[in-house]
Amino acid sequence: LLWDQPQEAMMKARLFGETLVSMIFEQENMKEVYPLKQWEKINELYKHYIIQDEIYKKFEYIRKNGNIAVHQVTDVDLEVAKQAHKDLFDLSVWYTEVYVSHTFNAPEYELPSKQIQDPHIVKKWMDEYQEKIAEIEIKLEQLKQEKKLLLTVLSRTLFLIHLLTMLLLIFLQL
Repeated sequence: LLWDQPQEAMMKARLFGETLVSMIFEQENMKEVYPLKQWEKINELYKHYIIQDEIYKKFEYIRKNGNIAVHQVTDVDLEVAKQAHKDLFDLSVWYTEVYVSHTFNAPEYELPSKQIQDPHIVKKWMDEYQEKIAEIEIKLEQLKQEKKLLLTVLSRTLFLIHLLTMLLLIFLQL
């Protein structure tokens, strides 16, 4: 897709960027009072120091060039699509290191091969990729449940501390 249809690749890159930003919003428990546009979400993440300058620029590059691919008739330059592909890789690595596993060791970035892939090989790769996504989603859900449980325990502990403090104060006044 990258080599044969850079415009389509940019459209897909834009969608991936939108999905990743939404995932970060969810991870950071950032609520939208009203639906935000992609540029607003990226700015919110940057404004709250959730993403740094380098990550911000990568999201913006993908968003802006993806918008050009979607809304303008002109062809997307192959070099723009290749840069977006690299940026998507970098963003994916960053997301994995921050939100999935701090011990993640990313492979070196490589541009995809120009040769046409056997559809069976691509399907096998996609099936494996879907399995990995499912595993990550399960782990994410487990972490959410653990977080919820810890917050409940913390809340109850703070209540008990407050209650004991009040009882102690009452006891000392007697």
